[in-house]
Amino acid sequence: MNTLAILTRSFTLKIPCRCGSLIVDGTDYLPNKAHLTPDQGWFNVFNTIDSAIIDSIFNGKLSKDDAYMHARKIVQTPTRTMWQCGTCGRLFIDSQDGSLQCFSPEDPEKGKDILALRNSV
Repeated sequence: MNTLAILTRSFTLKIPCRCGSLIVDGTDYLPNKAHLTPDQGWFNVFNTIDSAIIDSIFNGKLSKDDAYMHARKIVQTPTRTMWQCGTCGRLFIDSQDGSLQCFSPEDPEKGKDILALRNSV
């Protein structure tokens, strides 16, 4: 199922779910939104932070403010966004081609909060 997401003028993303619910993304810290990093890029994120940020700070080649911004860019580069419908549990994931793909849970009564934070760091 290729789903059409709606972006409003106020930069609020609205994803209509097949169950009739509307997933709304207009703020930060949402329990039904996550950022997916493929395993192929996971360790590269850490290696790049080590070499491009930590080593550069240690060698005096990067300021603290520049390090903050560069770290965010490194972490965000391989990620795609995903959302979960709180009513039926379907997952909506940005695919590599920019389309929104939908995946249905095996048991729609369980796991409707799989993207929510379990423990804080």
